[in-house]
Amino acid sequence: MTPYQLEAPPPRQGVSTGLKVLGIIQIVFGAIGLLGAPIGLAVAMLNAASKDPVQRRLHELMWEGTMGIWSYGSQALGFVFAIALLAGGIGIVRGKRWGRTASFVYSIGSLVSLLVGQVLMGIVVYPELLDMMDKATSPVERAGAMGGLIGGLGAAGFGMILPLIVLIVMARGKTREQLT
Repeated sequence: MTPYQLEAPPPRQGVSTGLKVLGIIQIVFGAIGLLGAPIGLAVAMLNAASKDPVQRRLHELMWEGTMGIWSYGSQALGFVFAIALLAGGIGIVRGKRWGRTASFVYSIGSLVSLLVGQVLMGIVVYPELLDMMDKATSPVERAGAMGGLIGGLGAAGFGMILPLIVLIVMARGKTREQLT
């Protein structure tokens, strides 16, 4: 080799095992997420028919008025984000750069949606649950309201895990280098 020749770039190693595992997780959760909207709507309708006054009140708060608009809209957004998650996983496993883009769409969209949802819950639903806890005449009513509050906050916290992991991994330069 003469001093004026460039070295050939090293052969591409392909997608790392860790990245492939994340892609497979995205595929699994994306497929499950596609069922989320229809199942969520079915459960909401079951709550509307409940004889439990706490369940009926929660249904009114969540599925009517301003919060209702958000609830139906977030079901549609969740379906779109599930498609992005599934597509991102497929792209990542196949080593495609578009998989990273779809993964970014999923993670950023999901995190923004979660944040907006929690702000609305904090304005509309959580104060009502706290009021229900204060006015409860039985331990069962109090526990139901407390369970709704803890469940809403806990679900939001748990729901942030995968989008944050995907966002962090996709933002790494090493991830970009592995994809074509």
